[in-house]
Amino acid sequence: MRPANPKRPKTAEIRSRDAVRLGHRDLFTGARRVLVGVSLTSVPMRRCFTTRGCGRSVAGAVGSVLLLAMAACASGTGTGVSTGWIGIEEFDWLQQDTVRATRFVVVGDTGTGNERALGVAAQIRRSAEAVPVSHVFLLGDNVYGFQGGRSIATRFLDVYRGILSLGVRINAALGNHDLDHCGDSGLRPVPQDESAYRSSPRCSVDSQLATPELGFPDGLRYYSIEIPGEHPGWRRHEGGLQDPRQSDEPPIVEVFVIDTNTLGRKQTRLKQGSDEPQLRWLEGALQRSDARWKVVAMHHPIYAPTRCWWFRFLCRNDDATLRAQLEPIFRENGVDVVFQAHQHLYARVRPIGGIRYFVTGAGGKEPDSFRDDERTVPRDDGGSFNHFMYIYATEDRFGYCVIDVNGGLRDGGSFAGGDATDRLDDPCSAAQSTGFHPFVQPPRRDLPWTAPKPHPIPLR
Repeated sequence: MRPANPKRPKTAEIRSRDAVRLGHRDLFTGARRVLVGVSLTSVPMRRCFTTRGCGRSVAGAVGSVLLLAMAACASGTGTGVSTGWIGIEEFDWLQQDTVRATRFVVVGDTGTGNERALGVAAQIRRSAEAVPVSHVFLLGDNVYGFQGGRSIATRFLDVYRGILSLGVRINAALGNHDLDHCGDSGLRPVPQDESAYRSSPRCSVDSQLATPELGFPDGLRYYSIEIPGEHPGWRRHEGGLQDPRQSDEPPIVEVFVIDTNTLGRKQTRLKQGSDEPQLRWLEGALQRSDARWKVVAMHHPIYAPTRCWWFRFLCRNDDATLRAQLEPIFRENGVDVVFQAHQHLYARVRPIGGIRYFVTGAGGKEPDSFRDDERTVPRDDGGSFNHFMYIYATEDRFGYCVIDVNGGLRDGGSFAGGDATDRLDDPCSAAQSTGFHPFVQPPRRDLPWTAPKPHPIPLR
């Protein structure tokens, strides 16, 4: 552990090596589900197990397993399969992987407690049931309209209880609506805990930082989480996941969760000055990190398209002052990916200074759309759909998939260190032992994305 705040006995940089161990499955998860008698209509499906049947070949498939899967499909209805139960141990080898990997979810602006939020959370749980993930990172606006502890229950706990029950850890950032009715406490230097803000009965920050399920370690506003790579040979056990090995190798990913409400100009809660202690902490934590991929999770964007609502009469874009504070730290200290929210849409920004910026802020609010600009990869849907992002990272590649509330794949790609552009492929269903496989069409590089027809996405 590394000391992050000398005034506190505990560290703000939490090593998640004791986190619930996530697992690995390969391309044949769909076949395995058929063989053990699990209905393929209840989870995201492998492509060969759709209404088109199992006639489509799968690269790298083992012949005997494919024949068994085809026979199982032949006995089903085409949209769902019901077969006899076969002992799970006989097919443990289907869970093997050849690389260490991490899997986690990123989603923003979730705290409505409405049907949209419930729908996104249901898809996250379905994905985590199919292929375990270690963490879900919430990018802020976790609780809208706070009116006491009951608001956290109805807008967060009731929505994510099913995900938490799987042993998935949730770690949250603070958004601007999490600080409604909160002011500047006036303390300088700005504290790292809730005392940075002036509280009131309708200010949620004290309650959020004290809610264990929201994952603010030691009640701190900003912190980091290391996610180790998991080795082959994991198994799912009743009551949770188990990996008998503890890795001493460097983490695959470290996620730096920051509080942008005391930074920038447009949304800062500070009456004067800036949160210099947070900026110094971020710089130092990034310098000390030995993770393969350095990821920042925050609420307010520094690179984002223009978001419009009310028939495009009102529009919002990024914060140039916040960018001036954070971008030099990101560039000088090896940040690879930045996940942002605040805008209720999905957008993928073309790499800037070697860094990938995503906007993923439609986890519960009615989605908006964005105007095309030269920095953002254009979309025919304007990014206007509720969704979450599923991340799959190895030591060699960082992959992402954008999954909508109906389980449809809306964007996907991967990149290696030093790549100038992303390879538009589907890392959520590719064979792990053979790398990242493209979609049906040849991979393209940062061309306008046309949303495919929603379909159940296979998650590894």
